[in-house]
Amino acid sequence: MGGIDRISTLPDVLLCHILSYVPSKTAVATSVLSNRWRNIWHSVPAIDLDDSLYLHIGDYHPFANVAYALMLRLHATQPILTFRLKCQSSLSCFPWDLNLWIDTAIQHCVETMELSLPLTAKLPSTALTSTKLVSLTLRGLTVDNVRSVSLPALKFLHLIDEVRFTESRYLEMLLSGCPILEDLRIGQLEVWFSQPPFVTEFNLPNLVKADVMSVWIPIAKFYNVNFLSICVAEFPTTPECTFHNLIRMQLLVTRSCKWHLLVGLLKYCPKLQFLSVVVNATVTSTIASEFVYSSKLFIPQCVSMRLSECVLEGLWSSQDIQFASYVMLTARVLRRMVIRSASFLNIDTKFKMLRYLSLVSRSSTSCSLIFA
Repeated sequence: MGGIDRISTLPDVLLCHILSYVPSKTAVATSVLSNRWRNIWHSVPAIDLDDSLYLHIGDYHPFANVAYALMLRLHATQPILTFRLKCQSSLSCFPWDLNLWIDTAIQHCVETMELSLPLTAKLPSTALTSTKLVSLTLRGLTVDNVRSVSLPALKFLHLIDEVRFTESRYLEMLLSGCPILEDLRIGQLEVWFSQPPFVTEFNLPNLVKADVMSVWIPIAKFYNVNFLSICVAEFPTTPECTFHNLIRMQLLVTRSCKWHLLVGLLKYCPKLQFLSVVVNATVTSTIASEFVYSSKLFIPQCVSMRLSECVLEGLWSSQDIQFASYVMLTARVLRRMVIRSASFLNIDTKFKMLRYLSLVSRSSTSCSLIFA
């Protein structure tokens, strides 16, 4: 049944915008639809290359040919707003190919770059010296031989899925070279370090959101954030700053949970509304610290006046239970309290814990207690 081809009647700029949301292989394929579509793909401001579409062939050449066709046919003034490159096979991204493709994207003022590459692939240095790059996402690959970093426009930096820095100072250089960074995410990096990466020599005054779960960074570096998710060996005795904007905080504790130090930390979080603490420890590796609730114990303002949701996971010791009780007894506006006991506890112990906590008085009459 025939019909009117309404899509082909759309202006070029709108067609290019639509094609920017599909893989580049699909965008190129539209050139055979009609004369109207023959050259539209040349002006699409996004390049999305994925070698998984070619791996079944057993030959990387078709993927490389498409990549070169896209990168080298660009008009000198044609911008690339988004550049995505995903290679599962090292045969799809030889160093000379990778350097040329990324260099070309940088020359065309790319704003968003996402690279998912094998660990054997090294990040070209030009990717770290772009004046236009706003968002950079790295998965896999290796960062090595970094001489300088200058990313004055970068606002989003996501390091995900085993990015390898051959030296910890390269990570420091990267963070130091992003003066207006607003969103930082660091996934699993520590497995690729020959030594613990103590990252300290940088300042991120514009940072709004930080999700750092693999490298040790002093918590004071995140003094300006609204959202903080961080892995800590233990809570600092004093954070050396006040987190004036912090609303949501998630903490993964890898050693014994010293709850009295957490109470001290909360003193410096006056606007905190959501608190999540995950205790990642076992009975054999954890030495419980003393925490005994009393009416004379200091109560941070955020706990008594602002805390609306609290999630505590991995609880097992009497001190853990005391802290959960402390929150319920002192948080006046708490609406939701979630308790998850440690997985290694037996059923009887879990039942006794939950029965005890269910009988604890709650300062907030609207608080729902959830055992998960």
